[in-house]
Order: sequence, then structure tokens, then C-alpha cells
Amino acid sequence: MTALSSIAESIFDEEFYWKEELKDTRYSSGQEEREKEVVIITDWLEAHLGELNLMINTNFAAENGVVPDLKNEESAILREMYMMNYYRKQGRNLLRTIDGSAASLNFKTIREGDSVITAASIGEKQSVARSYRMLMDDAREKIEKLVHSYNMYQSKPNQVSGNDAD
Repeated sequence: MTALSSIAESIFDEEFYWKEELKDTRYSSGQEEREKEVVIITDWLEAHLGELNLMINTNFAAENGVVPDLKNEESAILREMYMMNYYRKQGRNLLRTIDGSAASLNFKTIREGDSVITAASIGEKQSVARSYRMLMDDAREKIEKLVHSYNMYQSKPNQVSGNDAD
């Protein structure tokens, strides 16, 4: 029996390591950020159990946020599915700021007194977007390997014939 919230906590703690001073400005504290983000990740995991089922020929279902019989192998695939989606979304959001379809501040450099703020150039943003794309591709490859291994070692024969039936 695996609680999806424990997988979500693991994802947040291990993949999105945070320090109080690096917290998202939408939250008043790092703890508040962790609590709310874990809920969002948990909901995503639950919503995508069907996709996991299709990939590995299973029929997992969540009951009050708990998935009976979900083991480490299935959890690893679900975790990589989340990470692939995260990288795709981050890359897409970054590309929106480059092409102007998302609201962003339009400046190159702002100077006031001794302070200087310089916006990232389009080339820098494109480089970061490429990095997200590479991370997404790596996650996709890992999912494919995990699914292949799972299906190879966890699948049961559909039919037994000949002397094997004895």
C-alpha cells in the first residue's frame, strides 16, 4: 500500500530541493510552499494513474490517496512521468516568454544608483529551454527503459502450451 503523498513528498524533497531564501514568492514560507506543492504533485500523480496502467498493463486505482499494491517499480515509473511532464511544462513556459505570448517585462538593463538589473538575453533563454528539452528527453528514455524492464520481468504468460502445462 503506497500513499501518493509520500511519492509526492519524495519528488519535492529530492528533485526540487529548496532553501527558505529560495522559496517561491507566492508563498510566505518554505514550509507553506512544500505543503502546497506536495498537494499539487499528489493530485497530478493520482490523475495520471490511468496512463501508468496503460503503459504497464495494470489496473491501479487510488482510494483516498492510497494505491494498494503499488510497489517501488511502479512508483519509479510514475515519478519519472511527473518529472517528464514538469520539464515539458517549464520549457513551454520559458518559450512563451521568448516568443512574447506570455506577459514578461521587456527591458535589457535597468540602472539606478549603484544597482544594475540585466534581463536574460533571448540566447540565454533559448539555452535554458534546450536544457529543459534535454531533461525531458532523458526522463522519456528512462520511462521507456523502466516500462520495458517492468513489462519484461513482471508480465505473466497469456497461454501455456505443450509440456509446460504439466
